[in-house]
Order: sequence, then C-alpha cells, then structure tokens
Amino acid sequence: MAISFAQNYFRNSAGVQWEILGRLSLDNSYPTGGYSIDPLQFGLSQVTNFSVTDNVSGYGFDYNATTQKLLVYQAGTGGVLAAHSHDIQAVSENLPVTTFRVYHGAVAGGPFVIGDAITGSISGAAGTVTAVGATYLDFAAATALQFGEVITGGTSGATATTESSGTGVVTPTNPVFSLHGVSYTDDLGNTSPVPVGASVNIVQGLSLGDPSLGARINSVGDIEVCPDAFDGGVLTSIQIDYTVSVTTSVSGGTVTGGGEVPNATDLSAITNVEYRVVGL
Repeated sequence: MAISFAQNYFRNSAGVQWEILGRLSLDNSYPTGGYSIDPLQFGLSQVTNFSVTDNVSGYGFDYNATTQKLLVYQAGTGGVLAAHSHDIQAVSENLPVTTFRVYHGAVAGGPFVIGDAITGSISGAAGTVTAVGATYLDFAAATALQFGEVITGGTSGATATTESSGTGVVTPTNPVFSLHGVSYTDDLGNTSPVPVGASVNIVQGLSLGDPSLGARINSVGDIEVCPDAFDGGVLTSIQIDYTVSVTTSVSGGTVTGGGEVPNATDLSAITNVEYRVVGL
C-alpha cells in the first residue's frame, strides 16, 4: 500500500495557486525517504506546500518540496540531566579529643621540649609534650591542666605557670571541618569571630561543667575548643553537626526513538488525518 487520500472536500483558488483540504491515511510499511506526493492526485502540476494539519500524538510530519515526499518523524523519549549537587543536612560526628594545648607564662629551667613528660602541681595531670611554642605547649593526656598550676617537664626540667586550663584539640576527619556562624574565646579571654569559610554550624556536647564554650581552628586546621579557665572539667570528645555539599554527575539516560521513523514501520493506525496542499 501507499499513502491514500480521501474527502478532498475543499478547493480554493489563491491567486495563481490552488488550496486543497482533505484527509489522508498511512499504510503498514513506511517507505525509505518518505511517502511520494504526486501532484496529479490533486489535479495539480506542482505541489508547493503540503502539511498535516491534525495533531497526531507521537508523530510529526515534514514535506520535502525537492524530493516531493512526506516524511514522518517520531517523538524521542528520555533525556539527559546535567550534573547537580545534593546538600546533606544535619550530619553529626563525635570526635575524640587528641591533644590539649595549654598557654603558660615565663618558663624557668627550660625550655620545654617535644617528648617531655609533664605533670601539673595541683591536678596531677600528666602527659607527653607533642608541640612547643613560645607561650604554649601541646600534650597528649586524659585530663586538661588547671588554670594557675605549675607544670614541670620531667625530661627538660622546665617549669611554668599555666594561664589557661587547656584547649581540647580535635584533628578533623574527612570531610575537613571549618567553623561557621560562631565566635570563640581564646585562652586569655579575648573573643573574636571565627574566620570566614564554613561548613560546621554547631559545636556542642562537651563533657564540661560549662557548656557555653567557644571554638576555633588553629594554624594547621585542627578544631580547638576552649574550656573555661577555672572549670577544671575533663574534655573527652566534641560533637559536631555540620553540612556538606557533594556534587555528583547524574545521567538521565540517552534520548531514544527520535528522528524519522524506520523503513517498513507500520503506520496504518494513522487514519483520517486532515491535510492541506497548495500548488499549481
């Protein structure tokens, strides 16, 4: 079979051309390159425009005036999504304290050295020095030193009076944390805003008597939580609630089924469709 025309019910003279309306039906085997449109079928010598004026779900039509053929296209399905990000909210981690940092006054008989075994004269807290600065030292221990006690280095023989009760230092895991939306109070009582750059929203859950503590990030990116200078409690861990944004590439699949219908496709379900032809 081929394309068939019926009910050529309107013929109108438009200047030197004719306009014809009617209805068409397709067959069960779409020919390669489209259906041939013969002007003689309409009493014309030349077809200058041919269009299907009815909406046929899932299909589109295009007339090629050069080849005088009506091409049928099918709608594509599927699509491709661009890469996008997902915000993961209210993620929590409970991180153990790894070291304490204590600020001190003038050092006698010193200085302290890394590896020094230190003890506090009041608390009896003991630890091993892991880092030394001009006014502070870091040490690994289960308990922070108290404010105002004398610390003694067993290896170096150095002594100094503490000016803070110790800062709990937590080494961030992955993702690396940065503080956001809070201020911190340093060991000398100075309050400063946290530097800009942010993913952590809340710092809480400290096992200390005073829960209203400040926090900061030190020069190597660790999180420091500053206990109250006179508290004397034990800082064991820090709970951090934070937000991370992870960008992932997501594909929605490849567009399929689009373009001209394949050769020999059965289109016999397309019947009684209105068309319009213009020609000489």
